[in-house]
Amino acid sequence: MSSSARSPKMTGSADANQPYRQIAADYLAGHEAGQNRLVVSPGNDEGHALNAEIRKLLVERGHIENGHEQQVLVRRDFTPAQIINAGSCQEDDVIHCAGTRPAAPRHRQG
Repeated sequence: MSSSARSPKMTGSADANQPYRQIAADYLAGHEAGQNRLVVSPGNDEGHALNAEIRKLLVERGHIENGHEQQVLVRRDFTPAQIINAGSCQEDDVIHCAGTRPAAPRHRQG
């Protein structure tokens, strides 16, 4: 496993951010070489830390401007009961309806 694929918990390093800095440096090198790069993290906390390190380097090198925010979408799988309940959503949620679930049966009353 390369150093860029290790998480801080796996390295035992005294500096927990060192692996993030190495991954960010690898990303920057690829970016400057015109390569497309994708960084995948095992969880949200690691993803935020990696994004912060990568962004810091891109700003320092003038590739992007500071102050531009990027929205990160997080998948939330709802149960059928949650889908029909507006209270399941939060302010600023982005809803994508793919139509992959069958419609809930409607029962007639009367």
